[in-house]
Amino acid sequence: MEEMIELAKYIGGAVAGYFGPLIAGSILELNSERIHSKEQLEKIVKEEAEALNLPYTIVPFLYEAEDKTIPGSRVKMFGFNLDTDKWLDFEEVDNDRIIPLVKLDIKKFKNGARRGTVRHELYHIAKHFPLGTGIKRLEWFYKEPAAVFYAITGKITV
Repeated sequence: MEEMIELAKYIGGAVAGYFGPLIAGSILELNSERIHSKEQLEKIVKEEAEALNLPYTIVPFLYEAEDKTIPGSRVKMFGFNLDTDKWLDFEEVDNDRIIPLVKLDIKKFKNGARRGTVRHELYHIAKHFPLGTGIKRLEWFYKEPAAVFYAITGKITV
């Protein structure tokens, strides 16, 4: 029984040691520059995409907090086929007649959206979605903290 209590302490410490900094980093993201308009969002997306050397066309959308069509800020990659005028899954981008596009949804809350949110989502594109693979469940445990770290520092991790 004593070993179980000791094991529970180690597990509790590991969980707190992992989620504590992740939550703190997410809170620190809230101190980044506020975004109040579509024009400002487009300017910031351009700046941040250039900083990450993203080769994709990024189409940003700014949603009001009350808009229930999206749960929060997120990013999605698509392909657009110039021959058929159809949208494709990003995995189908395989030739120069299919343009890779990134749809960036940013949720604007009462005090505006945040540059940190844009950084966070674009970091996922730069480091985690180059092949359109997305984030698998277990990968979240190291990819999400890396995106939070980049959002608050602007420094890229491995």
